[in-house]
Amino acid sequence: MEKMKGFTLFEILLAMAILGIISVSGFSAYTVSLQKARDSGRKKALQSMQQALESYQNDYGVYPAGDEEGKVVACYTGNRSCEWGEEMAVNGRVYMQKLPIDPSVAYSMFYRTDTSRSKYQIYARLENANDPAIPDAGSYDVVCGRANCNYGISSANAGVEDVLQ
Repeated sequence: MEKMKGFTLFEILLAMAILGIISVSGFSAYTVSLQKARDSGRKKALQSMQQALESYQNDYGVYPAGDEEGKVVACYTGNRSCEWGEEMAVNGRVYMQKLPIDPSVAYSMFYRTDTSRSKYQIYARLENANDPAIPDAGSYDVVCGRANCNYGISSANAGVEDVLQ
């Protein structure tokens, strides 16, 4: 009697299990890399916004106001809140072509100033919980969409954790 050549059911199942484990770990690494890329974009967007705010402050001696929704009040004649993604321009002077929009629909940016408009803070929500830029406390008292913000930058005379008044 001739012996048949081929794989046993056990060998096929074992190969499928190994391929499954490899694909799951690969997908997991891919997801983390996407989170890191979006977080990097958020950080760069806030830095660009910081430059626009400093330019505005050089022209007017104060930073633009922030509204209760965390939007910048610096559109048209400087008395209207700018939508995220909209041009930040006052009286024809463009400070930023497009205010940053968070790449995730679940999150948004948040901007605020003190009452004298001499200090500001800008916040975002980073997705990668292991990012070293996230504070030890985990998050701030500011809501960025569906969760508290956990990353921020501020004017040189304010800290991101300070309560502005």
